[in-house]
Amino acid sequence: MADDESLGWRMLRVLEQDREWRRAHPAEFLAEIADDLWLSMPDDEALDDFRLRLANVPWWAAAVVECLEHVLAHRPDWAAPTLVRASGRGPWLGGSPETEPEPYLDWLARQVGPMRFALDQARGRSR
Repeated sequence: MADDESLGWRMLRVLEQDREWRRAHPAEFLAEIADDLWLSMPDDEALDDFRLRLANVPWWAAAVVECLEHVLAHRPDWAAPTLVRASGRGPWLGGSPETEPEPYLDWLARQVGPMRFALDQARGRSR
C-alpha cells in the first residue's frame, strides 16, 4: 500500500511540475496546442478531439483553456506568429501574423469559446 501511495504522490508532483512549466512557457504550450489540435484537423474536428481529451484527460483540457484564455487576455506579440507556424496553416487569414495579428487572435477566440463551454459543462457548470 505504501508503494501505491508513493507512486500516487510522485504522479501528482509530475502533474504539478507540468502545470508549472506550462504557465512559465505559454508560447511553447501554445505551439503544442496548435500542433495537437489544428495541424492536421479542421476546426470542427479539433473541437471534437478536444472534447474527447476532456473526457479522458480533464487536467490537460483545463490547461489548454487556461493557456488560450491567457494568450487572448494579454495578446503578446509572439501569439499570432506562433499560432500560424505551429498550426501549419500559413497565413490563412490574409495579412502577416507579425504585422496584422488581430484576425488570428480573433479566430483563436472563436475556437476557445466552445472549448470553455465544454470544460464548464464537464465540471458541472456552464456560463
